[in-house]
Amino acid sequence: MVVTGLIITVIGMAVVFAFLIVMVLVIDSTGRIIQMTEKRRPQAPPPAAPGSGGGNNNNNDEEIAAVIAAIHAL
Repeated sequence: MVVTGLIITVIGMAVVFAFLIVMVLVIDSTGRIIQMTEKRRPQAPPPAAPGSGGGNNNNNDEEIAAVIAAIHAL
């Protein structure tokens, strides 16, 4: 009875270990595939940093003021 339990335990651990190995290999190969496709794809320019003068922030300031006013009204 104890021997059967140990055999089932070892088989279960082996199955989990094999699954983890397969999972690591799949994740590694997926990363390599993504890296290969990123090299072929043209890169877009990085977005402008907030507050760098790239756009009009008046609209955003008005929204912030409206939210602050709503909070103070509570």
